[in-house]
Amino acid sequence: MPWFTRPWGIPLITARRLDGVGTFSATANEAIDQNGRWVASNLIFSAAGCWEVTSRYHASTLRFEVRVGPSKQ
Repeated sequence: MPWFTRPWGIPLITARRLDGVGTFSATANEAIDQNGRWVASNLIFSAAGCWEVTSRYHASTLRFEVRVGPSKQ
């Protein structure tokens, strides 16, 4: 999941499952390409379901809901 922050920096990313029990973890690291500097992140959801993801950076908060489907194993 890409993040574009100004000034550049790593956001704090959290999430909670809305329709059951689950755990969440995220990593976020600097990424650089021909378009500039941004944040690449990996969002890890423990189970399928409806999740609310929140990203905080300085005084800004971005919150969205996402439906995570079952794993294709």
